[in-house]
This record gives sequence, C-alpha cells and structure tokens, in this order.
Amino acid sequence: MNKETLVKNSHSVGLYVLAASLGIAVNAFADETLMQKAETDKNQATDAVKKTYRSAKDQACPLVNGKVVCAEKKIKHSAQNLSDESKTKATEVKHEIKNKTE
Repeated sequence: MNKETLVKNSHSVGLYVLAASLGIAVNAFADETLMQKAETDKNQATDAVKKTYRSAKDQACPLVNGKVVCAEKKIKHSAQNLSDESKTKATEVKHEIKNKTE
C-alpha cells in the first residue's frame, strides 16, 4: 500500500468512528429523554392516585369523625396535593432545562 491509500483509509475509518459516536450519543439522548418522560408520567399517575384517595377520605370523614375534625384534614390533604403537584412540575422543569443544555 502506498502512503496516499493509507491516508484515505484512515480518513474513512475516522468518519465511521465519528458517525458511530454520533449515533450512540443520539440514542443515549433519546433513551434519557424517554426515561425522563416515563418518570414524569409515573409521577403524574401517582399524584392522581393520591389525590383521589385523599378526596375519598375527605368525603367519608364527616360520616365517621364529624365536620370540625374533617375540615382540618381537608386542608392538610389540599396542601399535600399541592406539594405533590409542585414536586412533579419541578421535576418536569428540571428535565426540560437539562435537555436544553445538552
């Protein structure tokens, strides 16, 4: 092999390596984004279940404990629902920022 053919082949190998690296990076980014989406969906589903459970407890409470005790629990449940929603939204924003900076 002459020097010119050797240089051409090394450039070809370099391009293949670069293309493979970019492909892996894109796949890694897509997998990470899918994982983030799955985490967000899981958090939203969990929030919905918790909210429904707390709502059911709030509706059944007056039958068992009376209105005064239940008013306090309703406020507590509302605060917990707001906290859960805030945490989920913060996670979504964190993922969006992370994706934009990459």
